[in-house]
Amino acid sequence: MRFVFKQYSEGQGLKAIVTEIEKRGWRPRRAKEWSHHNLFYLLRYEAYKGVLVWRKSPDPSTWIRNEGALSRIIDEEAWNKVQARVKIRSTEYTNAKVLASTHPFSGHLFCGACGSRYVTTAKLNGNWRLCCSKRKHEGCKASPYFDEPPLLVKVKSAILENILTPARIKDALSILAKGNYQENERLKKETTNIKKQIVEIERRENLLFEALETGNLPAEETSKRLQLLADNKRSLVQSLQDVQEKAEKVSKRSVVSPADIKSTIALLRESLETKGE
Repeated sequence: MRFVFKQYSEGQGLKAIVTEIEKRGWRPRRAKEWSHHNLFYLLRYEAYKGVLVWRKSPDPSTWIRNEGALSRIIDEEAWNKVQARVKIRSTEYTNAKVLASTHPFSGHLFCGACGSRYVTTAKLNGNWRLCCSKRKHEGCKASPYFDEPPLLVKVKSAILENILTPARIKDALSILAKGNYQENERLKKETTNIKKQIVEIERRENLLFEALETGNLPAEETSKRLQLLADNKRSLVQSLQDVQEKAEKVSKRSVVSPADIKSTIALLRESLETKGE
């Protein structure tokens, strides 16, 4: 799990992490196979930070939590970094029914009173109405109903006025370019560092081979050291491949020009302005 937390905190996607751990032959203890759904669950599993939780109910405030009851395997900094990303991306991992829906608001509207998803309910004059899923089942009474057409108009207006503006687009392009540059520089440094470590291991291997030939070290001791160096080298080579794959992905992101992005955004603005008029 340390590997999973490290990869996710560095921006790697869950599906890519699943592919990587399957390549390495790591199998889950309880599930038949890895999936991004069970991996996403494990990223929020507090036992990894030494917390034992029991008597869980729909209300988290009633849970019993015992800090330090278990041996911690994920440090506080790594845990917090991952949870920050989990919080941002939690709505991306939802059930198949929501993912398959073509409704524009599916999986994107949440109740301000209880936090549950908004769902479609009965039609009124041919148009869908939206309500809190708990209200639909006589639970949450504080949430309002929404008619779909006026809500669509408000959302489109908000996007055009607050998101797809020249200033916002310029800021987004600047952040993208800066992020790609910083990531490239970080990966270059990491690549150089790993290569230096591999060179050092090869130097030490040569020294041991010389010692083995001259008989300056016992053969058994020399073999143990060579095996240890070989294992470290294998791990570094795998890390180097991982870093090079990340660098390739970053370089592909950089291929998309600002002009192409602006053109796509212009088409999106035109679509939003004309649809439904």
